[in-house]
Amino acid sequence: MVRFLLLPDDEREFMEWAQHKHGLELSCAVETASGLAQLERCSGLPTRLPGPPGERSSAPREFVLRHPDWGINDLDRWHVDSAADRVMRSLNSSAAGQAGVSPDGMIDFERTPVLRFRRCGWINAGELHVASLRGSARPARLQDPTVTAMLKSAERWLARGSVGVELPDEVRYRPRILARPRANEWVHAGGVVYPWDA
Repeated sequence: MVRFLLLPDDEREFMEWAQHKHGLELSCAVETASGLAQLERCSGLPTRLPGPPGERSSAPREFVLRHPDWGINDLDRWHVDSAADRVMRSLNSSAAGQAGVSPDGMIDFERTPVLRFRRCGWINAGELHVASLRGSARPARLQDPTVTAMLKSAERWLARGSVGVELPDEVRYRPRILARPRANEWVHAGGVVYPWDA
């Protein structure tokens, strides 16, 4: 999986492309511990990245992109009647109860066609972890075909005009990381890339 490095202006450019090219709507995801999420409409993209860990930040860590025609919680379960599924249903009901909403009023990322964009975020001053783009929380072979096509289109757009990030030799985990133009300028100015998922 390719990882990306984007600063807020790069994010804004990507979101505008997704909205104009594919008609995707942008929401901020407020995820619960059980994997359910409430989606809040984003009035505008934030000018700050989230983090560092442990610091309270109003900047959302994840965006969700959805087409208005895509359903909610309507994909078949992929592990029907398993013990894990029963436990997850219980956790989901509990999380929804704590949020004061019906379980059907929250997004189940396993059963809803979505594109999820986890943003870059600060680990420490001058050190960013990488962003990721993915579909719903299910194996690639079970993704909705429309979402898969949209995901590939988004990855192609993000790769266009991006530059590969060279990681130091001592870093053993070496994912492919592509930096969008503004993020690439930040790297050349001495910014440090944290390649692991944080």
